[in-house]
Formats: sequence, C-alpha cells, structure tokens
Amino acid sequence: MHPIEDWGQLRERYEAWWAGEGAVVQVYTRRENARNPSLPPGVEGVGWLLAYWADRWVRTGEEPDWDEIWRAHRAEWEAMAFLGDAFPGIWLNFGPGAMAAYLEGYAELRGDTVWFELPKPLSWEEIQGLDYDPNNSWWQFTLNAARELGKRAREEGLVIGTSDIGGVHDVLASLRGSGNLMADFYDHPQELQAEAERMLDLWQRYYDELDVLLQRYQKGRDAWMHIYSDRPWYPIQCDLAYMLSPRMFEEFVLPIVEGHCRRLERTVYHLDGVGQLPHLEMFLEIEELDGIQWVPGAGKPTCGDPCWFQYYRRIQEKGKLLVLGGVLPEQVDGLVRALKPEGVLVSLWVSNEETAEEVLRKFRRWM
Repeated sequence: MHPIEDWGQLRERYEAWWAGEGAVVQVYTRRENARNPSLPPGVEGVGWLLAYWADRWVRTGEEPDWDEIWRAHRAEWEAMAFLGDAFPGIWLNFGPGAMAAYLEGYAELRGDTVWFELPKPLSWEEIQGLDYDPNNSWWQFTLNAARELGKRAREEGLVIGTSDIGGVHDVLASLRGSGNLMADFYDHPQELQAEAERMLDLWQRYYDELDVLLQRYQKGRDAWMHIYSDRPWYPIQCDLAYMLSPRMFEEFVLPIVEGHCRRLERTVYHLDGVGQLPHLEMFLEIEELDGIQWVPGAGKPTCGDPCWFQYYRRIQEKGKLLVLGGVLPEQVDGLVRALKPEGVLVSLWVSNEETAEEVLRKFRRWM
C-alpha cells in the first residue's frame, strides 16, 4: 500500500497553507503492535541512521547498504499512522548545522545528535581561509545520500528533505567556539560581520546545489521542519540569538536573516526559546519572511498552552504563517478557540489512532 493516499490533494492543502488560505494539521501515532526497525547498535532511532553511516564512511570508507537504509525507513513508516496532513518522509539528517562539517570536516556522532563544535576553536584568520570544497567528505556523503535515496524515493512517489545546513551564526559558533563568538560581538565585530555575510553566500551555494540534485528525483521540497512546498524553502534560524540583546540582534543577526529571506522563495524562522521573544517584532517586520515556528524550550509549557496565545495572535495580526509542534491533545480545544485557522500548521503525536481521529474531528470543525 502506498504510504500517501493522494499526493495531489496533499500538495494542494500545503500550497493553500503557504498562501495563508488554510490550515494544515499533522497527526502522528504508532500503530498497535508495531515493531521497531532493526538498527545498528548505538543508533537512537531511524532518524540518525544517515549520520551513523556518514560518520563510518568518513572515518573508514565503509560503504553503506542503501537498500537497507531505505528498508529501515520503510519499516518505520509502516509502524506509524499518518493522519490529517501528515506524510512520511526522509530527510538528509546529519545533525543540526552540518555546514560546519562541510567547511572544516569535523563532526562527532553522539548517539542521538552530531556535535560540530571544534575541540580546538579556529581563529578568525583560519575561518577566513575556509571555503567551499567539492571534495569535502561530509559534503560528498550528503550528495551521495541525496542521489541514492532520491532514486528510491522517486519509485515510491515520496520527497526527500534537504540537509540541516544550519544557521549562519550557529555555524560560526561551531567553528569559533560559542564562548569565543559571544565575546567577538564586542572584541571582533568587523570580522564577525564580514564572515557572517560570506558564510551566507556559502550557505546559499550548499542549499542550491543540493536542491538542484534533489529536484532530479522529485517534485517539491521538504526540510527538517517537515513542511511540503512546491517552491524552494527552508527553516532559517539563529539559536545564538537567545543570548543577544535586541540591539545586538538588530545590528548583527537581523541583516543575515533578511538576506536569507531575499535569497529563498519561502522561509519560516525557527523561534527557539523565550530568549528570542524580545526579537519577535523585528522578525514580523521582515516583509519577505513567510512564517514563524515557535519552540518554547526545555522546561517551558508546550505550544498549546494559553500563555503563548498573545504571541500567536500578534503573528497572525502581522499576516505571518504560524507553525506549532508538540501540541497536546488536551490543548486542542483552547487552541482552536484562540486562533483563526488560516495560516496555522499544527503537529501532534498522540498515543493511539482513536485519539488521533478524535483530535482530527475537532480540527475539521475549526477549519
């Protein structure tokens, strides 16, 4: 059985959402008595299988079994129910901010994440010497994975999501060291600004080359935020902005975010944590920015909690799309009373298919 009943209708609903004309609701659950796919020891879930093989290939040259990788993802999809606008996907997950490895070559797999921050931080002179390298091992593995999985996805009618290239300043933090980079906002502002602009150009080169390759095998795009789009798009971010004052953010980070928005046809900003809320109004003034994804952060109420509704209403007032993940089933009633459906994407994991259907009925009445 094909994992998606009607791709045509699904694409139309996502395109309507991008246009601000409808809501998208993704509901996921595991099927009863579902079996987990077989994975190598130490791999924490199918989503980290590619990073595991990239690490082995870079270190030892061992070639992965691409059919086995595809079967593992297929088994994961068969163990799940995709309801509403949810759809199965595979994205080129090598960890958050893989551009650091594309430039410098360092990455360390730690079970359920990949660490890119260098053990020995680079000087600004060393960072200035980094450039696009077509023979970089991590980049070569990414392109090879796009080709191999793209061929298999084309046969299934699925869409491969592009790699998590990372935020420009977050990539610089991996190369320079987070503590050093925070000091550089005061001690080396000119170097920081110049290299951020250069990294933005390099970022776009990685995105464009990977997008061109993936489009040989599929129509449309996906990314780690798991949103379908007919046109090029990406979830842009600067997690480092959590630690910056609004003045510092406006001077150093905002121009890079605006640069992303001018270069890409569609963008959603990953607003990660309460430390970024002071910057929200500046994001909302970027005309080319399509939407905001809100992530409250560890230890905070989930996205469906009423304490965040004032920010959601403001985002909607400014005509931006709103992306909410991790909403709890018991929060749905309050959420749909508080918001208009146009331009909202809600994603939920629920415990069983019966709960999933109940949640979907509530959203259908809302829409």
